Amino acid sequence: MPRLLTRRDLTDDENRVLRAVCLLALLVLVVPSSYVYLLLPMLTDFGAGSGLAALFRALPSIASLLVIFPAGGLAMRLGPRRVLVASGVLVTVGSAAVLLAPGAIVALVGMVLLSVGRSVLLIIIIALLTAATTREGARHVAFSAYGAVDSAAFVVAPVFAGLLVTVVSWRAVAALWVLSGIGLVVVARTLVSPDGERPAVLGELWTPAAAGVALTAMVQAFFAVDRSGWVSVAVLGWGAVALAALAVLAVLMRRIPAPTVNPAVLRRGGLLLLLLVVVLIPFANLWFYTNAKLQYVYGISALGAAFLAAPAQMASVAGAALMEGFIKAKGITKSGTTMLAAVAATLFAAGLQTGSTPVVVLVVVLCLYGASVAAAEVALATAVMNRSVPGTESTVASFRGAAVGLGGALGVIFMSTVVSIGVHRAHAERSEDDLGRDQLMEVLRAVHEGQSTPEIAGWSQLPESEIEGLAAHETEAMVVGFRSQAIGGAVVTLGAAGVFYVARRRHPDED
Repeated sequence: MPRLLTRRDLTDDENRVLRAVCLLALLVLVVPSSYVYLLLPMLTDFGAGSGLAALFRALPSIASLLVIFPAGGLAMRLGPRRVLVASGVLVTVGSAAVLLAPGAIVALVGMVLLSVGRSVLLIIIIALLTAATTREGARHVAFSAYGAVDSAAFVVAPVFAGLLVTVVSWRAVAALWVLSGIGLVVVARTLVSPDGERPAVLGELWTPAAAGVALTAMVQAFFAVDRSGWVSVAVLGWGAVALAALAVLAVLMRRIPAPTVNPAVLRRGGLLLLLLVVVLIPFANLWFYTNAKLQYVYGISALGAAFLAAPAQMASVAGAALMEGFIKAKGITKSGTTMLAAVAATLFAAGLQTGSTPVVVLVVVLCLYGASVAAAEVALATAVMNRSVPGTESTVASFRGAAVGLGGALGVIFMSTVVSIGVHRAHAERSEDDLGRDQLMEVLRAVHEGQSTPEIAGWSQLPESEIEGLAAHETEAMVVGFRSQAIGGAVVTLGAAGVFYVARRRHPDED
């Protein structure tokens, strides 16, 4: 096995890019890590009905998906630094609109702007970090540090945002977003190297635009399936848009000599199989269901749940940071497969919990899950981005971002279906009260609708009235549903570990 590097072995240029990327990631993740603490009190303050609340959940997500592929094309045309600065400006302006919004519509426009800026920025920094770490063994070191920072953002921000909302107001969280946006612009301008002259051959934007529309339509169609079943106007409408966009994309790929979104990239080194693993990871979301269980079953507030989850987030930081040494010792294939198997083991452990399991056990299991999933994501990100060649970093980063978005949508359908089946069966065994079952399913529907954006999927603030209104047998039925999801997620994750192992063994690079 070739000698792999440690963080001390990185060159000055590699370390400079790594510092810039980590700072940018830390600043941009302030928004998703505190999103839910702002959203619900803001909607209450504006008196927003269910329709407007649905727009707040859907439109920012749609906007962020639309720009995943164009982000790579823009970086090719304008240069990473210019795009990063522009993204920081969008986050700042969008956050300021939310902060100063006199009503819901202005706040919604602000949410859309900052979602676009944040989505573009996250694609570009992954591509930038990949392009800067071309030496053998350097990339996993960089992604280990990046993964640790990614997790670190969720250690303090949720608790701090919850305190701000409680002591001041939701606008204080928006002010924090404005400061993070200003920080993004400053870091991008001072720590990222100037782009200089752009190459004569520029990436076109037609194929990224068509791919963005296709991705967005597919994800929204899956969300519509979760809300209204497989046959509905929304599903058929979004499905038709997706098919039309894919048809346009196919025509463009044939007519453009060097398309920016090139399917040939997917055939390099088993990248398609690795992206399948990226899609499967969100099928098991222990963060969401542990948080829901703490609130519904144990009656703990959203802020209290954030405090209890803080140790697990710190474990995630440690897991990502320690993955550097694990990969150095065992290689990407063995370490990645091992950590995915560890994720599955923690999910099986979560599936053994009952309604009377001590809270400390939940926290310990969540800590083990957080550490193992953060470590696995380091290996997976490294393996995916290792499939890029110079000039294709942005394209591969866009495909990775698309896989994350698609996996989130499919994961919602999987989780909600498994939980609902478990709840139905458990409730039928304990009670013949159809009204109580309908009430419980309505509560579950509200919980799952909260997963329509990644921000809410991580931290769901649940209505106190619904928590207090559940009967004992309904609470127990919900626990059975959560256990079903954990076991189902464990099975899927084991499958993902097998796919990762096969993809890496067929196309090894640093092992």
